[in-house]
Amino acid sequence: MKRIAFFIFITISLQSCMSYKEMFTIIPEQTAGEIPIGANKITIKNNNLLEENYLKSFKIALSQNYRIEASNKELGYVSASKKDEGDTYVRLNIICGNDSVMVTSEWKAGMESTIYASALSGVTINPDWENAQWNKRADKSSISFAKAVLFSKEISSDLIYQVPKAPVPEKYWGMEKK
Repeated sequence: MKRIAFFIFITISLQSCMSYKEMFTIIPEQTAGEIPIGANKITIKNNNLLEENYLKSFKIALSQNYRIEASNKELGYVSASKKDEGDTYVRLNIICGNDSVMVTSEWKAGMESTIYASALSGVTINPDWENAQWNKRADKSSISFAKAVLFSKEISSDLIYQVPKAPVPEKYWGMEKK
């Protein structure tokens, strides 16, 4: 029964009201084409000190309507979240250093999806934050990663995308290598 509940929850959570073409309302098509499949971190190299990177990141997060959940100026850390399209929450984890900023994104299904999945399965489901990564589909993971790209582009247009050492095979996402 728990497997069925989990499957229903994942199915509902991964659904999106957005098509891939509508992703270009978040980031431009050219930018989307530059992101490698499986990317889950963004590094921004610059010539700023930690404090400058921290203040700029903090201000950009606020200007994009993120709510600051946690921050530490000395360590250069900012965690910011907001409710996004549909019933999804997005959280940015920003680590600032001298000469660089690293950004990761997470997503979580909102209350409506959770209640619906719990009602259908008869099992209480408590969603947790999931790491976002780019997969060229308009699902919650890619949308959340696109939000991290949008944030990062305000710091610098020169982004370095990082893919985990053992990326998810492209076949898993229903895509073939080109």
